Amino acid sequence: MIAAATHKIEVSLKSEYGDAESLSTASLLKASGAPSVVRVRRSRLYEIRGNFTVTHINRLSRDLLCDQIIEDFRVLSQMPSSQGPFWKIEVKLKPTVLDPEADTIKSAMIEMGFPAPDFVRISSVYKIESKCGKPQIEAAAAKCLLNPIIHLYSVTACS
Repeated sequence: MIAAATHKIEVSLKSEYGDAESLSTASLLKASGAPSVVRVRRSRLYEIRGNFTVTHINRLSRDLLCDQIIEDFRVLSQMPSSQGPFWKIEVKLKPTVLDPEADTIKSAMIEMGFPAPDFVRISSVYKIESKCGKPQIEAAAAKCLLNPIIHLYSVTACS
């Protein structure tokens, strides 16, 4: 039997496609107190806990979580190191807030013949290239990327 584990899958738009949401987010961050934002890249992060093999996770990512025509996916452990300094902001629903998209994914996984997951949660991840300090990025993110009543967020410096 496979031991239960937590798997994180990041899904993002392929680089050859225009990303209007990321451009809009960059403008919002600049207007919210982070003027040195150069670029923003938004992705979805799926956290799935259960008895799944790497093959299961790759199939779920390819067939359910990702539109293969315009999106790429990476299992977190397979992510390459980043190029250059940037901030990573992860925004997710508080544990007490219902997540209907996660519930839909759970149902679809069962319909596809996979075992029922113990847990599914979805976050938005923003990778921000900027020379701003952490306090500036946190303040700008709190103003325009989340609703503090329903969201939690974390800001991490990456290089």
